[in-house]
Formats: sequence, structure tokens, C-alpha cells
Amino acid sequence: MTVQCDHKPLEVIFQKPLASTTPRFQRMLLKLLRFNLRLSRAYLKSQPSVAEREIADDIEVIVHRAVSARQTGAKTEFNAK
Repeated sequence: MTVQCDHKPLEVIFQKPLASTTPRFQRMLLKLLRFNLRLSRAYLKSQPSVAEREIADDIEVIVHRAVSARQTGAKTEFNAK
């Protein structure tokens, strides 16, 4: 299984021999040994796409409406029960 990661130090830790890491990382790596993991470098996008921004805006509006309705005690589809 390939795991995409944008954390460069984690890649280095995965490449080290188990005995040369700290006990904390040894425990983590031992737990992960049962999986066939391979790290792949993933780079973050500098700017979200228009669709991603629109989805984030829609989620923010829904959450704001639900919180406002709950604070005022208004009956909405979010708190109708």
C-alpha cells in the first residue's frame, strides 16, 4: 500500500534501520510492520480549486445556520426533533 505524505522527516524515519530510531519510533514502526507500506512524496497545492472553495463556503453556511438556530431555539431541519 502506498501512503502519500507531505512530511519529509517521516520519509527519512521510514528509511532508517529499526535499531537506529528512538524507542517511540520503534514502537510505531513495529506496529506498522504488519502492513506493506511505502511512503510516497505528496506535495500540497498552493491554492484550493474553485470547487473546493465553493464546497467549503457551503459547509460554513450550513454550520452557521445550524449553530444560529440552536442558539435562538428556532425550529429548523437541523434541530426539529
